[in-house]
Amino acid sequence: MTCSAAPCFKLTIIGEATAQLSAALRRQHTALPWADIVAFRNIAVHAYFSIDWTIVWHTAAQDVPTLRTQVQRILDGMDAGSNQ
Repeated sequence: MTCSAAPCFKLTIIGEATAQLSAALRRQHTALPWADIVAFRNIAVHAYFSIDWTIVWHTAAQDVPTLRTQVQRILDGMDAGSNQ
């Protein structure tokens, strides 16, 4: 795997995991770009040779850390709700 392919593979995994989330959870947290995440996964898997690698790198370096923080907040909220 090249330096470009590795982040793309990780983004594909994030997209696949996002596609498996319930519609109810996605509706509860509309601030996150769920459809865009899944759409990226679909492009990466089905149109690999047309990927813009600059976008992949920007997404991995800039957007994923923000997404991780947002997802962690959701998980923390779920944990807090189960402890009541």
